[in-house]
Amino acid sequence: MLRTAAATYATHAQSVVLKLLARAPFKVQSVPLVIPKCTVATGGVGLAGLYDELFCHHLYESPKPLPARPRIVDAGGHLGLASIYFLSRYPDCNLTTIEPNPWLATLLRTNLAPWSERARVLEGALSVRAGYADFHFSTDNTLNVTGGLENREPPEREVSRVNVVSLDATELLAEPVDLMKLDVEGHEFQLLSLPIFRPAHIRNMVVEFHDLHQRRAAFAELMHELRHVRGYRASSVDGIELPAQLPADLPDCVVLKLY
Repeated sequence: MLRTAAATYATHAQSVVLKLLARAPFKVQSVPLVIPKCTVATGGVGLAGLYDELFCHHLYESPKPLPARPRIVDAGGHLGLASIYFLSRYPDCNLTTIEPNPWLATLLRTNLAPWSERARVLEGALSVRAGYADFHFSTDNTLNVTGGLENREPPEREVSRVNVVSLDATELLAEPVDLMKLDVEGHEFQLLSLPIFRPAHIRNMVVEFHDLHQRRAAFAELMHELRHVRGYRASSVDGIELPAQLPADLPDCVVLKLY
C-alpha cells in the first residue's frame, strides 16, 4: 500500500463516506472500500472510527521495519479491518487472525476470503492454556467489541456466555512472530506474562491495554517486566517513547507499541 498523495486523498475521502454512512437512519450490512479495494461485511457495525485509526493514522503499523515476508498475528480479529490493513501494508506477509466471537468470526472469514492464500482465520480465544473457556458478550449485541474471556460489561447490561475453544498461546506462537496485534479485552495481562513474549521471539507488538483505572498496579508491574527485564522498548502509537516513570494520567484504555 503506497503512501502517495493520491492514496492519502483516497483514504481520507473513504473516511468521509464512512462517517456519512454512520449517520444514516439504517444499518449498512456491507461497505465497498476503495483503499484497499474490497468489500467488508459489517453486520451493521460502523467502520468509520476504526478505518480512520488504521488507514489514515496507521495505528497498527509496525514500530520497526519488517522482513520481506513477515509473519503477522492479529489476536482479536473483529471484522478483519486490521487484518486487511496488514495484508495491504505488508503485501508479502503471512497472516494468522484469531477471533473467539463466533458471530464476528463468520463475518471475518467472509472479509478475509479474497486473501485466503496468505490469511488464516482461527476461531478461538488466545489464552494461556488449551481447552475451552466461556466467552462473555452483551446479550443485546452479539457483535459488541468488548466481549471477552473476562466479563467487562457494566452491571446494568445483561451478559450471555458461549463456550469457545481456548488456544494455547505458547503452542500457537512457537515460531517467531514479526508483528503481533493484541486486542483481547483484558486478557492481555495474562498473555503478556508468558515467557514467549520477548523481543527476540515476538519482535514487534501493538497492544491495547484495558481497564487501567482498576489495574494500574498490575499494568505498572507488567510494563516493568516487559521493558526492564525482557528488554522491550515501549512507545505510544505516535512513536513517542514512554519514560521510565509511567505517566499518572493514562486513559482507561491505551494502545502501546512494544519492540
